[in-house]
Amino acid sequence: MIDWLKNDWVLKLLSLLVAIGIWFNAKTDQTSYYTIKAKINIRNFPKQYILAKKLPDKIDIKIYGKVKDIIFTKFITAPTVYIDGNTLRRGQNIVYIEKSSINLPRPDKMKIVKIIPSYLTIELDKKIEKDVGVVAYVTGTPREGFVRSGGIKVVPDKVTLFGPDKALGQIKYVNTEKIDITGKGKTVDRYLKIILPESINVYSNIDSVRVIAPIAQLITKRIDSVKVVPKTGKYSVVEINPKFISMTLSGSDYIIDSLMKSGINSYVVVNVNAPGEYLLPVFVNLPENVYKQEIDPEFVKVKVVR
Repeated sequence: MIDWLKNDWVLKLLSLLVAIGIWFNAKTDQTSYYTIKAKINIRNFPKQYILAKKLPDKIDIKIYGKVKDIIFTKFITAPTVYIDGNTLRRGQNIVYIEKSSINLPRPDKMKIVKIIPSYLTIELDKKIEKDVGVVAYVTGTPREGFVRSGGIKVVPDKVTLFGPDKALGQIKYVNTEKIDITGKGKTVDRYLKIILPESINVYSNIDSVRVIAPIAQLITKRIDSVKVVPKTGKYSVVEINPKFISMTLSGSDYIIDSLMKSGINSYVVVNVNAPGEYLLPVFVNLPENVYKQEIDPEFVKVKVVR
């Protein structure tokens, strides 16, 4: 043991550690001002109410004391501001923060100089729950040669929100976080977080939903025997020639097949000033991501009578 202590480098190291200890004790024994963060704790919160607006996470407490006590307060145990919930009522409550309501770990060795802010506006409202729809936030377009195939599916498509009565009454739906399908060549299937308003105190029974964005290869298909129907004003239509047309559509195979099964109706708008024979253009209403390539013929003859 004595031989070990006789080693020159060991003695130098011990001397250095002792010197550092003396220096650190001297430095931390000095007094100083410092601003620390204090968390907020509302005790005995009324069960029938909820915070209408979120409180700040923490408030600033300026203290004066020895550096070593400040270090202990900052890094070992943070101070807490306690508020008595029994004094709170529905609506706005102005609560002034007293020094006595702040729990410092070493209160006898530190002095509170300033509290920022010196008061809090605490707004309470009746706590309710409400079911709302979830809308997926999908952006971008698939890669060339592919197309979105059908609507975006959200599972579940409704969530239950809990929050203040007044605020929830204004919420009709919630969005998911953004999903970008740019350059995708197959269906995108992901779990996405629900985005809730940040300024009000609202939370959900679940925090994420499954979003399915169907993507399929773009195909082109010719559809024959599509009936032409009139959209008339004050006159009656006697005859449309031809009564049936052909059209070429592009989109996903699934959507076009669904259209064919449900039936596609093309139409002419008969908005004329007098009876007679007219050559009118043919129109067709198509769902999103289905595109008209050709209508044959593009115009039909329409005979109009009173």
